[in-house]
Amino acid sequence: MMALPGGLSGAFYLGLVLLGLGTVLHVIGLATPEWSVEKHGTRTQGLFKGCFLGSCGEYTYKTSKLEACEAFAIIGMVAGIGATAVSLLIFLLGLLSKNRHRIFSLLVLAGSVVAFIAILICVIIYGVTIHDDISYFFNVGYSFILSIIGGALIPIGGFFVYSASK
Repeated sequence: MMALPGGLSGAFYLGLVLLGLGTVLHVIGLATPEWSVEKHGTRTQGLFKGCFLGSCGEYTYKTSKLEACEAFAIIGMVAGIGATAVSLLIFLLGLLSKNRHRIFSLLVLAGSVVAFIAILICVIIYGVTIHDDISYFFNVGYSFILSIIGGALIPIGGFFVYSASK
């Protein structure tokens, strides 16, 4: 493979882009209130707030299922941001021609796997328990889909970064 700026391969840069994009998509997904959208279009539900006729507010009561989803979504976000930050550190060390320790690439791989597992658990809990209970009235929303796509991109990007920088 051809070395690019920082002495890193194209696979590293591809991994960095996928990892960063996956993290951003998951953050947008967890922050927006459209995990479930009412079929008639007047109500939406997210992890942290719900909306009715364009007016949004935080939930006054949360089930333990929803709290579990929130927790795993946040764990996935933190792990994804951490893996992306370490990838950027590897990039900066390459630009500065500094030594890149193998532990950094292992941290990226571990962080991206943790993010994937946490997001997967969040999506499964939401889809199987919360959305399933309301699926007669609600469709899956874009926020849910963004978190799924982000959760899939994060480990792919993490693997590329790991394999290209070890």
